Amino acid sequence: MSAKRKKTHHKTRTPKTPLRKTLHLIRLTSFTIGFLILLFLFHLLILGVPDQLTQRITAKIRENGIPLHIDTIRLSPQQGWTLHNVRLYSSSPDDIQPLFHTENLYISIRPTNWRAPTTSGWTLSLNGKNSAISLGNTWNTTLHADNPFRTLENLDATLRIQNKQLRIEHSELLFGGTRIRTTGQTTFAKTTTSACPDIQAQIAQIANIIGTSSKETKPELEIDFNIDPAAPNKTSIHANIRNLRITHNDLTLNNTSLKLALNKNNLTAKNIIAKINNAGTLTGNAEINLHSKTWKTELHASGAHPDPIGALVGPALQKWIDRATFTNQAPDIHINLSGGPKQSIKMDGTLLAKNLTTTGGPLETLRVDMAYSNRLLSLTKINATLGSQQFDGTVQIDFAQKLAKFDIRKNELPLKTIARILAPTRKNPLEHLTINGPITSKAHGQIDYKTWTNHIIHGTLHAENISAKNIHAETFTSQIYCNGTQLNFTNTTIQLCNGTLNGSAEFDIHPSDNSAQYHIQASAAKLDIQQIPQKIQTQAKGILSGTLDLTADAKKGFWNTAQGHGHINIEEGHLAKIPFLGGFSHHIAGTKIFSITTLTANYELSDGKLQSETIQLGGTLLSAQAKGNYSPKTGLDFRLRAAPLRATREDKNWFHLHLWSADALKKTTAPIFELLEFDLKGTLKKPKWRMKVLPIEISKLWKIY
Repeated sequence: MSAKRKKTHHKTRTPKTPLRKTLHLIRLTSFTIGFLILLFLFHLLILGVPDQLTQRITAKIRENGIPLHIDTIRLSPQQGWTLHNVRLYSSSPDDIQPLFHTENLYISIRPTNWRAPTTSGWTLSLNGKNSAISLGNTWNTTLHADNPFRTLENLDATLRIQNKQLRIEHSELLFGGTRIRTTGQTTFAKTTTSACPDIQAQIAQIANIIGTSSKETKPELEIDFNIDPAAPNKTSIHANIRNLRITHNDLTLNNTSLKLALNKNNLTAKNIIAKINNAGTLTGNAEINLHSKTWKTELHASGAHPDPIGALVGPALQKWIDRATFTNQAPDIHINLSGGPKQSIKMDGTLLAKNLTTTGGPLETLRVDMAYSNRLLSLTKINATLGSQQFDGTVQIDFAQKLAKFDIRKNELPLKTIARILAPTRKNPLEHLTINGPITSKAHGQIDYKTWTNHIIHGTLHAENISAKNIHAETFTSQIYCNGTQLNFTNTTIQLCNGTLNGSAEFDIHPSDNSAQYHIQASAAKLDIQQIPQKIQTQAKGILSGTLDLTADAKKGFWNTAQGHGHINIEEGHLAKIPFLGGFSHHIAGTKIFSITTLTANYELSDGKLQSETIQLGGTLLSAQAKGNYSPKTGLDFRLRAAPLRATREDKNWFHLHLWSADALKKTTAPIFELLEFDLKGTLKKPKWRMKVLPIEISKLWKIY
């Protein structure tokens, strides 16, 4: 019984030996596999993926249309796989530098669907810093060396690749100081063409214009796109931009925000809002046709200087803008702009300004409706006010021909204000003219500011309370005509000194021989001599009438060039206050019985002299006849002979009785009055009288010399 038990016990223990061996084998196999896995992971961590496998991976990626090169791939415990020296190239052989280059790119890759990894595609998570960006040779040469858009500072993106299609599920970049969030998809074609150098240059220029972000706020850009190189018409891009800073020349746009949309070939920018030079606000829309490269904008600038318009259109317009300053209140501008590679810039809009200062002086309000095309600026409506004074007209400026055509329907502004605006650097005679009263004028024509020889002007002018140096006029009315360089004032009437001056004048305003000729024809009626400024006369009295026909040259000197003639008549006068006449009237015959009350003469101007052969002086008891000349160089040279009762008042009723008495007195006193013949020498301020028939000692004794 015991033996039987022993045998039974032996049989129950025999199966345990194979099981133990199996378990031991399993443990050994698991350890080996785990050790190999650890060894493989150690190899991936330290040495990376074998080169042959790396080359097979990159070749597979390039077969899918992505020209990617990777030196080594290593496993990172924290961030998945680490790709070293990653270069993404374009398909163009001209682009030597890679589009994207980074030393370390961290990537996590997994099948989009673990159940069908070969058909569902792959999902990649990318992370990198300080990656170099190059969009082609033109991009590299156009972009400034220190431009922040050469470096992608931070990259954090989730991508999905399937069937040669790249889908960006999420992307956040820090590029050029701008935060960019992107979603979208694109298809990699087997063959692609390189980007057009012109487009590369334009993108680089835009990158140069976009300034670096401020420390306070970072620009933000949200992009959603769908790009299919095989079907460009299906391409679309939508973007929202905020807090962007743009600089171009002297123009700075801060806190710029807009919405971009690219559909087919049309790129639109809507809801543009920006601060201009930290002063005014810019709002509007823009549209660009990428195929024809034409563009147009609708902009509204409030509280901003119009300098950006001049910077965009060109220096010719900027010169006219510079003639106004808006220190008190910036203008309000509505403007539409358009252009293209084969088109000149076109512009139309309205400018409203208050309390501005021009080169001609201040203005309270200014409204200008303007249009620009083909170097032709049309100011179709100009309204300006200064107090109660108004200006209403149109101006058309041809920058190519340098002609300014105008039609002034109403002007009450000072003439020198208009002249300073039109030609701020040129001297004009209106600078010496002051108008203190109301002014009304109308004119149309053109001004040639290229050669200053092709002017055409037709206009009328009426002004009140005018002063020019020491001369004051109550009113001035004239018709103005200019043809070429000849400026004419016709049908001119001037009310001054209680009398009237009528006539015409002609001026050569830009002669070719460096002269300044003018021709004046005038007739004066009943001017009160006493109201003539004392610097011109010395308290004499009388009523002056006369005529003048004069030609002279202002640049060569009046006395050197004056040619002319005329007539002068003074009545009801007291002319003894005139120095060179008072010496005669006060000292003749040692008495003061000769008071000069009338003067008539015909005169000529020639050879630097004023001369007359028919001077008639009339007084209360005596009269005189004179002839001679005056020249600034030689002074006075006159001979005067007294006669009894030779008054020149031919309009008096008793003239015949007076004349008969004078003839009778002349016959009886002829020997005496032959002695009363005088020579007048010296200057106007120091005249010297001398009796012709008496020695000089007697003349001195009579105090006439």
